[in-house]
Order: sequence, then C-alpha cells, then structure tokens
Amino acid sequence: MKKCLISIILVFSCLSGFSQTERYDVCIGVICPESLEHFSQPGLLRLSQKLTQIATVNGVAAINDGAFIMYPTLSVYDIQRVEGGMRNIVTVKIDLSINVAQLRNRTVIGSISMTIIGNGFSIEEATANAMSNIDANNKRYSVFISDCKKRIYDYDEQYCKSFILKAKSLASQHLYEEALAQLALYPEVLPSYPKVYKVTLEIFKEYQKQKSAELVQEARAQIAVQDYESAAQTLALVDPESPSYKESVLLLNTIMNNVEKQRKEEIQRELKRYDSKIALNKYRINAAKEIAKAYYSNKPQISYYQIIK
Repeated sequence: MKKCLISIILVFSCLSGFSQTERYDVCIGVICPESLEHFSQPGLLRLSQKLTQIATVNGVAAINDGAFIMYPTLSVYDIQRVEGGMRNIVTVKIDLSINVAQLRNRTVIGSISMTIIGNGFSIEEATANAMSNIDANNKRYSVFISDCKKRIYDYDEQYCKSFILKAKSLASQHLYEEALAQLALYPEVLPSYPKVYKVTLEIFKEYQKQKSAELVQEARAQIAVQDYESAAQTLALVDPESPSYKESVLLLNTIMNNVEKQRKEEIQRELKRYDSKIALNKYRINAAKEIAKAYYSNKPQISYYQIIK
C-alpha cells in the first residue's frame, strides 16, 4: 500500500493575499498515513476525514499546505475480545496525538492527546470505529488550534528571518528558482510577510535579468520561422524593468507588422497592462509563485513517515 505523500506545490491553494486576511487566519494542511498496523485503509481514510473536519471547523483547512501541517500519531493498546453470540466482539483503546508542525524544519508548534475507544468484529473494524468516534466539534480541538495559531504568530519573527536569509543565500549562488520556491512557502497571513514580499520582488528582478535575455533569444528564433504567435507569448514574459525589455519591445513591433489588426491591438494592450507599479508587482509575485510550482513539481514528495521520524 502506498504511503501518503504531501505535495508542497499545493501550498498555493492557501495563499489569497496577506492584506485581505484576519489575524490568526493561518492555513494548516493535514497529512495522514495510508498504511499502519491494526488499521484498514477505510479506517485511515476516516482518520484523514476527521482531521480535515477539525481543520475546517476551526477555519484553518488547507490542502497539504507547505508551511504548517497537522499530522496524527497513534498507539493501539488494551485489545479485548469479548464473546458475543455468533461472533466475538473486539474492543480497542487508542492513544491519539494530533500535532501541528512547521514542515520545513519539523518544529512542533503544539500537540494534543486523547484516548478514543472503538469496537467491531475485528481489530481493523474496531480501530475504524474508533476513528468514526472522533468528535471534530470537541471544544478541546478548538482551543488547541487557537493556541497553535497564536504560537505561529509568536514564532513568526524568527521564522521569517531564517526564511529570508536562506533565500538570499540561494540567490547569491544564482539559484533563483530555489530561492523563490523557498519564499513562496511563507504564509501570506503572518505579520512579517511584507518583508518576504519585498525580498521576493528583489530576487525575482535578479532572476529576470538572466531569464529575459534567454526569452528574447527564444523569441528571435520563433520570429525567424515566422511563428509570431509563439514569439509574442514568449516576449510577454519579459519583465518591463529588465535590461532586455527595450529589445523585446522592438521585436514586438516587428511581430505587430506581421499579424492581423485584432492581434496587433491585443499586443498593444499587453504592453500597457503593467504601466501601474501595483499591477507590475502583482504580476511579479504571481510569476514567482509559478516558478515555485514548477520547482517543486520536479522534487521528490515528502512522506508521512519522513515527518514523524
């Protein structure tokens, strides 16, 4: 049975703009094992569903958020077999710990433990029944999640500093994609995110100095074979403040002389869409996220068992 994998790329499903969120609106992803002694696959699916419900009820649900995660540890004990009519009934007790941690360095933010009881005609049925008995609306979980969110905010300043130092170190080695991927993991809702936002723009501009020259060369090759549509799409990726931008505009003018009027007007609109500094920075941040997605899509995924070891 395959292990449950957490894909960091899905962090972006949680990001909606730091200026639009309220304090303590932290996203916490859920990861569970897909194989564990005494548990059937349906039983572990119920566990995953219950933890997701806990996150949803408390307003922190995310799809495998790449920054903070919630994961369980379980210990089955006191297995009892009771005779009952045609079939014996099995009862079990399970120590369930729910942990919230920062994924990158495995720092545990908080934990809560409970004992749950289940029964069935086999150990697997009993453990599945116990998972069904987890009450996602239990106030203890609400208090726990609230406490974890506050701790994350308290942890923010030191957490932010290490993120930025790591990203700058990578950028100094011209590892721009990895640096931007590092910064993309930082939750936008945390108070120090504006510092990360600023550094992301700085590193993206350095990345564009290198990348824009490559894009211009690629567009030249496309124009040479009269593939004007592809060339226009390639040149649209050139940052307006990069050293290669003037050359890209000249190439776009060449393209406009070789395309129909409607397409020419579209290209002219594209040239004007980043006249606003706000619009330009929004484009850069979104482009940086796309670079991060591409970076993580080529990286090995992290298993539940790597997290708990």
